[in-house]
Amino acid sequence: MRDTKSMLDRGSAQVTAVMAAVRSVESAQDRTRAFEDFSKTIERLDADAKDAQSAWASLTSRTDAYVTAWEAESAALSSEGSKQVAATRREAFAARVAALRSDLALVKSSYSDFATKVSDIRILLANDLTQGGLDAVEPFIAEAERSAAALQASIANLSAKLEVEMQSSSTAGPKPPATK
Repeated sequence: MRDTKSMLDRGSAQVTAVMAAVRSVESAQDRTRAFEDFSKTIERLDADAKDAQSAWASLTSRTDAYVTAWEAESAALSSEGSKQVAATRREAFAARVAALRSDLALVKSSYSDFATKVSDIRILLANDLTQGGLDAVEPFIAEAERSAAALQASIANLSAKLEVEMQSSSTAGPKPPATK
């Protein structure tokens, strides 16, 4: 979960970098160079998105294996009461993971929308870096900014929930009090 959260947070920072890079094209002395920098930020964002997707796939696989192992270990419990407690805890964990998956679907959808918008901007600017081209692309940049805000909000929401889950799912207990 920590790797996934870290990649999500890095992705959010990269979204900010993409928007800063596109805005810098407008005021750059060398628009071609600024456009190239903008294109590179999009490539880094895409790479970060692929890394986050890979981390999530790994997390999902490990989580499913954990729940399966938990279920198998619970079968060895001797009393019905302890089996019920284990089943209740396991089901609650599985429900929280399902909610995280739902939140990830929102991140994916928001990312897809944002990626489409910045890709369109890149294509438009690649063909016309004149002031007229920049003026024409301004409404699309404004749309991308709104999309970036929605994406960052969905990332922040999932990141916060992952942090809570990491804390509540931790198997490490508190340290015993120090003795004098």
